[in-house]
Amino acid sequence: YGWFLARTGALQRQKKRLEQQVRARTEEIGQQNRQLERQTEELRLRREEAEMQRAEAERRRSDTERQKEAVELAHRNISTLSEIGREMSASLDMDTIMSIVYRHVHDLMDARIFGIGFLDHAKDSIEFPFAIDHGVRLHAYSRTLADPDQFAVWCVTHRRELLVNDSETE
Repeated sequence: YGWFLARTGALQRQKKRLEQQVRARTEEIGQQNRQLERQTEELRLRREEAEMQRAEAERRRSDTERQKEAVELAHRNISTLSEIGREMSASLDMDTIMSIVYRHVHDLMDARIFGIGFLDHAKDSIEFPFAIDHGVRLHAYSRTLADPDQFAVWCVTHRRELLVNDSETE
């Protein structure tokens, strides 16, 4: 019977040691899991921050590209205006000067109908000594300021430019 008690006592001590080892190992694994969770959260936050930085860098790159395009366009426009100025100053003939302006405007945009008008307060009209319709030079004409449905009259009375893509629908 003593042997039985000794064996039972040894088994109970061994059971307690095993329980302590299991608790210690469980605690160690729990700490490792918590550390992994913290590392995972830290990596997630770093990934989000990196994504925000990437998006910000992309936005800046896009802004820089737009600014570059704007600068290039401004440079081209300045070059064109400089060329127009050189050509115009080389001539004293009003008809030649107006043709130069038309050619350059037509190069910059679709100008199927183009005219240069001068406001004549004495006649209450706009005089058009130069006009082109689909590449054909028109005879000089005038528009009375009393006709507000005329585009040129609208521009003069509102003191604003008017760009029309389709005169029938607009």
